[in-house]
Amino acid sequence: MTDKTSFYQDRFPCASSATCSLWLEYLDLPDSPCELSLLDLTQEDRRKVASLQQHVLNCISCASLIRYERYRLAQQRALLQQWLGEAEQYVPSSVEQILSAVSRDTPPLASGFAPEIENTGGMLLSWSQQRSERNRTSPERQRHPPLRTIFALVAAVTLVFTGFEVFSQITALQYTPSAAKITQQMFSASPARPLTSAWSSLVLTRASADDKNLLVENYDPLHNRSVRLLSSCCSLNTTVDGVSHAGDNLVYHSFSQDQTSYHLLSGQSFVLRGQGSNAIWSTDDHFIYTSDGQHLQQYAVQEQSQHYLSLSSPVPISHLQFYYQQNLYFSSVHNQSTDLYRVDLATSRVQLLIKNLSPTGDATSFWLSPSGTKIYYVDMVAGANTIFASNLDGSDQKTVAKNAVPVGYAADNTLVALRSLRGTFQLVKLASSPLVLVANLAPGAQKLSAQDVALAPYAGAVVAVAHYNDGSVQLWSTDLTSLQQQVVLRLSSAQQMLPVHLIGWDRLSVA
Repeated sequence: MTDKTSFYQDRFPCASSATCSLWLEYLDLPDSPCELSLLDLTQEDRRKVASLQQHVLNCISCASLIRYERYRLAQQRALLQQWLGEAEQYVPSSVEQILSAVSRDTPPLASGFAPEIENTGGMLLSWSQQRSERNRTSPERQRHPPLRTIFALVAAVTLVFTGFEVFSQITALQYTPSAAKITQQMFSASPARPLTSAWSSLVLTRASADDKNLLVENYDPLHNRSVRLLSSCCSLNTTVDGVSHAGDNLVYHSFSQDQTSYHLLSGQSFVLRGQGSNAIWSTDDHFIYTSDGQHLQQYAVQEQSQHYLSLSSPVPISHLQFYYQQNLYFSSVHNQSTDLYRVDLATSRVQLLIKNLSPTGDATSFWLSPSGTKIYYVDMVAGANTIFASNLDGSDQKTVAKNAVPVGYAADNTLVALRSLRGTFQLVKLASSPLVLVANLAPGAQKLSAQDVALAPYAGAVVAVAHYNDGSVQLWSTDLTSLQQQVVLRLSSAQQMLPVHLIGWDRLSVA
């Protein structure tokens, strides 16, 4: 337990992360049903779970933990199913008999005690797959009673493999020998996409050397290394929309022959009739939303199905901004000004939230606070970019900071902004007393806009695409812990048929 608690504290900097991991089956992100009902819990445990559920809604760290754990468990279940399928080719009758025996009730362990176990497969199975419906108990009152089933199933799988010598069939998987410690190398959606526990790389796009293709690359800026994500893509009219909230997937699209084709890094694809908008992910990454300007389309990633959503929008949809709790937020540009709307996906009701924002390059970007309670946006006041905040319904609009544009959030969820001061570009944490994180984000730069700055989750690093007087571009990387800076990419004016775009940080390994 000490190792596991230390793991969550190191990678998910919240005091409640370890507790959330114990109650994972009862917690989930918005719009995703909990895995288990609360009916079988005591009243005291229900209060604990309700408190954690509310905490998860306001904590980006614990939300990331839940996505990570659910992704990991899904991969483990898929691997177990694959292993049993392979073993059944050799011993079909034995597999059926073993699983039948495992499904029978076994004597419970002593209350409150469960020994630590090392699994030679490097895998701990989900409680929910093994727990009996009539024997559910509190994870804290009886720490790990469902592990009795896990022990039996692990032993069964081991017997199948060792008894019939099929381990040699899967040696290429190379799992770590200990399940008590989770290593930096995570499971991936495919063998070519290993994941890391840290948000250490980011996706960027730029033109190829011959200006004929769009390169989609994954950069590890602190170690100055990169890898191409899409080897057979892309045409110059391709747009990369964004990285999934879990940091393990990517969506991009292109328009051709009166239809827009959307593709995912994980391999799925779907088509929208006409000129499609940008694509955005739902909070739990289960859905992707797009628009043709008047209608919305929802694509279910796991089911690989799509359908149009009923919508009567009084204005054209210019850009999808973000999704939160069954609401899609979108901007509409008209008469050289920008308005922000939201549509309730359950009722199709469209509501105007913020109107008549100035037509600046950064004013069309809206940020949802990590707590899900505020919207940050930019408007021009006396010729200067000014950050405002409002409630989710557009009420209580207040000024946050002048001469600044949002670029992300610090580890404590405080807004971080870019500002220009006496010819230098600074990264500033907008606390009660503003704190300068980086005094000169891109030394010598002539131009640096907020859309060219990518702040890593928890503000461990920042990357900026800076423009210079000679027409060149330099990609600056800053480690916000050591404040060490370096240039990881230089492009002359002749090498810039397309601008360099920073898409977002991810957890895809850069080998």
